[in-house]
Amino acid sequence: MQNTTCASHTTPDSAEQELVIVLTVGQIKEADACLVLANKYCEDPDAEDAANILRVISIKNYHDDIKIIVQLLQYHNKVTAVFDT
Repeated sequence: MQNTTCASHTTPDSAEQELVIVLTVGQIKEADACLVLANKYCEDPDAEDAANILRVISIKNYHDDIKIIVQLLQYHNKVTAVFDT
């Protein structure tokens, strides 16, 4: 397993710390799966879900064989899609 670059930072709006994991392009190409987690402390859950959905699309456009698990905050933002492989 390759090392990932991790950094911990605080957001200006809260004292909560969150862990940020940055994957390089090479690491995404070699990964079997990817987790996209939501920030449950965000002010706009719909915007957070939209941003995470766009992240999933970007990752799939780059590496279409990767399995992605995405966490959405609002159930109404969930759409079930079947992709041909």
